[in-house]
Amino acid sequence: MRRRFTRAASTFITLFGCVTNTILTIQVAAAWRSFTYKGEQESEGDKWQTVWGLLFLYFTLSAIVSGVGFYGVLKVRFRRLIVTQLGFTQSFH
Repeated sequence: MRRRFTRAASTFITLFGCVTNTILTIQVAAAWRSFTYKGEQESEGDKWQTVWGLLFLYFTLSAIVSGVGFYGVLKVRFRRLIVTQLGFTQSFH
């Protein structure tokens, strides 16, 4: 029972992380494009562009890592399911 709960929890957490980080990446990209800083100095605008770029990079990499984790969880889950079903069907032949 506990093992089943941890598998379901890891599947849900990695899927949630992937979806959330993807949405945040899209939001940051949209805000970054629409953001224009009209400060007194050009270097302040460059600093803000760097901050937006780092945020975009962070959320993009987080979405990729969560997606790879979700793929790994599903791969292990389906491999166990297929092995179990194959073993069950082969026992009746």
